[in-house]
Amino acid sequence: MNLAAYSAELRAQASRVLQGHPGLSHDWCANGVLQFPASSEQGFEVVLQPNTHGITVFTSVGFHKHFKGPVPEVVQEALGFARDLLSPHTRLIEHWAGGGPYRWNLERRRLVFRLDGREESESELVSITCLVLWNFFGRRTERIYQNAHLAGRLDDSHESFWTTEGCAG
Repeated sequence: MNLAAYSAELRAQASRVLQGHPGLSHDWCANGVLQFPASSEQGFEVVLQPNTHGITVFTSVGFHKHFKGPVPEVVQEALGFARDLLSPHTRLIEHWAGGGPYRWNLERRRLVFRLDGREESESELVSITCLVLWNFFGRRTERIYQNAHLAGRLDDSHESFWTTEGCAG
């Protein structure tokens, strides 16, 4: 695949969906890069960057995830992931040691059906990004980041928010 194919498909799929959400702040940059700003000081920027092998979703706090494969499917997966990052049901926990960040955990709320018939939501660890070398003996702290641009998937019926068949209103 090539950069032009991923860029064009990202612009096409995202534009169709974003038309239905004029209040969702975003910017298109060079080479088809799509940027969403942080929703607050406790939030983080989300950037979708096409490349020659797929799309990488970056955050302004160090976490990133790569999506590789066929163009339409990769774009839809990356947009779905970005949608989750823009909701309050996903949060990033940045771990620090010795004055610098070294690990980023991505947690997502999900709906769980109990054997007794109750529905509950719980957090699950989805992904981790970390540095290989870091100050193991440094004082450790953590910072939690969370966006609130969109309602979480558990709060609405917009499971297909990023699909191209129709956009949730």
